[in-house]
Amino acid sequence: MQYFSGAVARQRGRLAFVFIIPALILSASIWGVARDTSASDISVSMPSQHIESAGLSEGAREITLARSMGLDYVPGQLLVKVNAGDALNSPKLAQMMDCYGLSASNEVLPGVYKMTSSNGTRLDVAQAAAALESTGMVAYAQPNNIYKADLIPNDEEYAAQQQWYITQIKAEQAWDLTTGSPNILIAIVDTGTAYDHPDLNGKRVGGHDFYNNDDDPYDDNGHGTMTAGLAAAIGNNGVGIAGVSWGAHIMPVKVLGGPQGEGTDEMVAAGFRYAVDNGANIINASLGSDETSQLEEDAVTHPRFSARAVPDRSCGLSCRRSKGQRTGRGRPPSALTSA
Repeated sequence: MQYFSGAVARQRGRLAFVFIIPALILSASIWGVARDTSASDISVSMPSQHIESAGLSEGAREITLARSMGLDYVPGQLLVKVNAGDALNSPKLAQMMDCYGLSASNEVLPGVYKMTSSNGTRLDVAQAAAALESTGMVAYAQPNNIYKADLIPNDEEYAAQQQWYITQIKAEQAWDLTTGSPNILIAIVDTGTAYDHPDLNGKRVGGHDFYNNDDDPYDDNGHGTMTAGLAAAIGNNGVGIAGVSWGAHIMPVKVLGGPQGEGTDEMVAAGFRYAVDNGANIINASLGSDETSQLEEDAVTHPRFSARAVPDRSCGLSCRRSKGQRTGRGRPPSALTSA
């Protein structure tokens, strides 16, 4: 399976994460790798041992159900941040949860819990969220929104300018000084990575699959492998492409899956948490949602996580919209944040 990379044209109002590699900046607007018939292609083949089983994972079933109902969030679920550690033991909050058949399961982020309703698809998510917030015990309650991988067009003319961005960002001059350190670990929070690809072989450190809930974050889509290649493909080896930081290692964190590369708020936040807990120096996530998510803002601004976000003079920590609007420079903005 060939894969293609390039700039992202988002729908109006759609938020997209673009995590920047410090020092060697690879902006989403210049991510233009292309298809070619030469050896400079990166192709992603799916060995049989990595093919997913016929049965869908719980996350995949949730997304399939949501899409069948025309929803951009998982029905019957809320992501709830409590104001205090013992808030779940509050009779007032417990009573309101009972009214909507809600029970708390896993802690997605510190103080943020996934709640599932016994009412299933009959749950009025907006009404339940407002009711929980009205107790004063909850900082926020939001839907478990669905994210998608950024669009990668396959038009041949679009693909013709293979790796032109390398010159655009003056990477060759940077390579005279360094081709990247093996001590740098880049978490690719995406559709997984074909870590046995010749251009990525030996670069994997750790990783987890939050889409299928296992320890094999292999790419079933191609998007994550493309992103990993742009960031850290082995250079000067006569194969595939040259990544911006040849020497860096990658941590594949699969939070999106399926043909469309989709995942939930819960999966994405869990992926960020895993990356930080397991020593990633940089987090790269090329994904977006039509909805603003307080959970994802928490994920990248919470002190436990934001210590890994290194502001850059050119871009800093910013929130991008399709119209090119940006908030914040060198500090976490009040909206969804990229680092």
